[in-house]
Amino acid sequence: MLPCILPPQLSENNTVYWNFGKKTLSEGDNITIRSNEDRFSLYRPYNSDWYLRISPAEMGDEGIYQCHVEDAFTSTVKLLVESPPVVTGYLANKIYLQVCNTARVTLYCNVTGRPPPTIKWYKRISKEKLKYLDLNTESIFIPDVGHSNAGIYLCQVSNKHGQTGMEFHITVVDLVEELNTASGPQVPYQSGHSPVLGSAIRAGCADKHILYFHSFVVAIWTTRAFVYSL
Repeated sequence: MLPCILPPQLSENNTVYWNFGKKTLSEGDNITIRSNEDRFSLYRPYNSDWYLRISPAEMGDEGIYQCHVEDAFTSTVKLLVESPPVVTGYLANKIYLQVCNTARVTLYCNVTGRPPPTIKWYKRISKEKLKYLDLNTESIFIPDVGHSNAGIYLCQVSNKHGQTGMEFHITVVDLVEELNTASGPQVPYQSGHSPVLGSAIRAGCADKHILYFHSFVVAIWTTRAFVYSL
């Protein structure tokens, strides 16, 4: 709710306006922005009060608002819209990778939200136990993948409005994989999981370099890896 209280010298007969940029939101007791009048309303517990209520608030509502009486009075309010954390750039919350031994892998946990979310990385040790990796950044870089790096990595993000997360399932492989081109681009994948993007090539762990993208945002950067999700 955005506050606006008229000074005592202004009578209740003055017309009060709320403006957002070049848009006039209200004139007197009437909401004038018709496309959003269901979200905007005036709250007037006293004659001098002209509070503007926005519910629900949206990210597009963020900015500078002015409550004014022609040239006699102006009150300026800045609205900041807060939101729960969201992990962006993925089609699912579980990502499965087959990574060749000695490859380089970066796992990205791109997040939005306000206040800025807290990021924590974990590796699953067992069904009930997680190991905190002491990392609070949006990415993990593994420069030389070995079999000890295989497993499930979790990115957990939170702020005061909620929490969410991602899982990255890494399998480390040594053998050459033959990609079947008979029915279009394919990548190796586990039963029950759908491949995302692939290339019709023969891939080996020794000297082939394959770059895959997930969705329209670079989600995982790696060499010699196969990426797929639920």
